Amino acid sequence: MTWLISNWRLKLLALGLALGLLGAVAFSENPLTVRQVQAPLDYDNPPGGLAIASPPSRVPVNVYGLSQTVNGAADNSAGIRFHIDLGKINTSGKHTLYATPRLLPTGVSWTGDPVPVELDFQKFASTDKPLPIELRTPNVATGYKVLPDKTFVTCGGNSGEHCKGVTVTGPESLLQDLVAYVQIDAQVNTDSLLLPSQPVKFEQRGHPIDLTKQNFLPTVGWAPSVVDANISAQKSTAGRQVSVKVTVTGRPACGYQVQSLTFSDPLVTLTGPPDVVAKIDSVTLPNAIDVTNATSTLRITEPVSTDPGITSAPTTVTVTLSIGKAFDCTAPTPSPKPT
Repeated sequence: MTWLISNWRLKLLALGLALGLLGAVAFSENPLTVRQVQAPLDYDNPPGGLAIASPPSRVPVNVYGLSQTVNGAADNSAGIRFHIDLGKINTSGKHTLYATPRLLPTGVSWTGDPVPVELDFQKFASTDKPLPIELRTPNVATGYKVLPDKTFVTCGGNSGEHCKGVTVTGPESLLQDLVAYVQIDAQVNTDSLLLPSQPVKFEQRGHPIDLTKQNFLPTVGWAPSVVDANISAQKSTAGRQVSVKVTVTGRPACGYQVQSLTFSDPLVTLTGPPDVVAKIDSVTLPNAIDVTNATSTLRITEPVSTDPGITSAPTTVTVTLSIGKAFDCTAPTPSPKPT
């Protein structure tokens, strides 16, 4: 045992130098390092009635530790997480708060450098009353028109009850001048069309706005998000053949009579709104034909008069009144009286 304790000071110094050399070699490959990491950020105790506009989901923080450990954690932020306590915020506007560590992996420490985060708080509310949902049908087939009083949306699976509207919850600036609508891109080419589960969309001051892309905390919400579209349409024009009539006034000359009355087109085709055309059984030419003292056939062309919005084919009709002699109208010579 004397060999172990002899010159022990020199031996202890040699051991220390060996361990120091080993540590120097080890730290040369895995030194202590400081690195900035984009750490996920949590928000605790959000204030009621307020929302954060565009809250950052990550913040840059400085952490330190052995190079391999820090780099491994920094590459995917594994185990590094920071948070902000919002419990003391009670007014809207911009506030600067500071993030602190919530979770750090073993071997990684926070440098303690301040992590300021500027947050914009806005008032958060719901629409005073449900927004009416417009049903838009830009693709209507030629010859059809949508009936507004019979076109509506339903929600909640109740096909018999019109939807009262959509309620939106979000910052007050987002709720101003907001319009809800459903757009049907399918062609309307039938009398009745039911399209379930149509998404409710929005526009603000005439411009489309996607509420799913609005970055607020809490997030913007609305209900219902889908509705059923019920569309009623009818053909915008309809055609129907109707008879032509004319009024004849006066009497032909003595001994003459109207022998026949004919039309160049006894039937004309009327085209117009189906509900209007369906009520018309005949058309009467606007001008009466006067046959007073007539002794020969009359042939007169008259326009076909129709209601506004109604067209006629043809637009004119020729009326022919055949007038001929029926008897001799000369007074007989009286027989002489006997003298």
